[in-house]
Amino acid sequence: MTRSRLAAGFTAVSLLCAAGQVRAQTGLPCQLGAGGVLICPAVGPPRTQLQTATFIAGSEPTGQILAQAVALEVATAPLGSSSGGFTYTFDPSTRGHRRTSATFGPAFGERALTIGQRKLSGGFNVIHRSYDEFGGLDLSNFNVFTFNGGTLQSGVRSSDLALNASTDTVAFFGHYGILNNLDVGVLVPYIKLSMSGSSRILGDRQDELQRVPFDASSSGLGDIAIFSKFRFKQFGPEPTAGGKPSGALAAAATIRLPTGDEDGLRGLGVGRSLFSVIGSASFGRFSPHGNVGYEFWTSRVTVPRDFQGLTSLAANAQIEYTAGVEIEATRSLTILGDVLGRYLRGTGQVDYQPYQYRPNQSQVQGADALVAVPNGVSSVILAPGVKWNFFQNALITVNALIPVNKNGLRDRFTPVIGIDWGF
Repeated sequence: MTRSRLAAGFTAVSLLCAAGQVRAQTGLPCQLGAGGVLICPAVGPPRTQLQTATFIAGSEPTGQILAQAVALEVATAPLGSSSGGFTYTFDPSTRGHRRTSATFGPAFGERALTIGQRKLSGGFNVIHRSYDEFGGLDLSNFNVFTFNGGTLQSGVRSSDLALNASTDTVAFFGHYGILNNLDVGVLVPYIKLSMSGSSRILGDRQDELQRVPFDASSSGLGDIAIFSKFRFKQFGPEPTAGGKPSGALAAAATIRLPTGDEDGLRGLGVGRSLFSVIGSASFGRFSPHGNVGYEFWTSRVTVPRDFQGLTSLAANAQIEYTAGVEIEATRSLTILGDVLGRYLRGTGQVDYQPYQYRPNQSQVQGADALVAVPNGVSSVILAPGVKWNFFQNALITVNALIPVNKNGLRDRFTPVIGIDWGF
């Protein structure tokens, strides 16, 4: 990318402050507000409104970067395990089923134990996320670009963006034991996304010249997941609730269908296949577990790399891992602790990149623009919680998701409440 192109790009951006130019470029109904501020409300679905807001603020690709960040987080964030809280095996001597675990299983990881032949469980998780930061940037106010030096004809000096985004998800899941050591399951997320905020163009004295308010929502299915787990190795005796120490290994496959709407930021528009190895054990009241897997995507999810959209980056796969323990506090209460990790390959982070200009009439020396960078996103989340057997084979699950690092789009605290019923 040449410096002359960059200079031309920013010069064009600065000229967009004229009301006639804004209408011509965006078709927005603009009007003058108090103090002579030009107000142009954005319209359309969430993805379009973000692109419109940042286009007027200096860079339409920045809106695409933010939109993809929201879609990536919604599509890849943990929704909870579809495995049943009660596990059984068929006992030929009694011609009946017996419990194989005194604990009720992890809430977000997986254990190698299977639910038991012809056993069925189902339930749902309710998850609320209110996003606070993106790559360490406070979403309530961050710069899109800033000119350095010079005096611009339009008086434009910088632009900023305030974004409020939240999701409410109900993840319905079901699990069925085909064989004693083979399970299948499904997870269907229903997502409501809400997004509001504004972008502003500011002058030399930080006076507001133009504002683009936006307010959009989207409701419907997310990416549906189909799950299977095969327990292929048993260590020690067959597990029994409260029995001798034992362990197992299993292999799992999860296929995510591209059922979430891309413009509504509820999905990525690509198919995904996660293949995992699961290990778990039981030592009295303690039951540790661990998972590691790699998720393949059918195609890449592209993100603009620069503020002009001339180059792009692509997210194309991710690595997932989980480690945790279940503790039998009482016969009806299990205490849970998980560490959830994932690494999104390709991109997903942002940074400010400085650009230097050739000598120009406005004497602008350069600018700092928010761009995507070719670094993958590594996220680590703590997931403490409990499962309470409040009635027969019914469980209430209460968890929290607490991010450890600041990579990617994040919510500082996510509450999760769920119901799991075994049949």
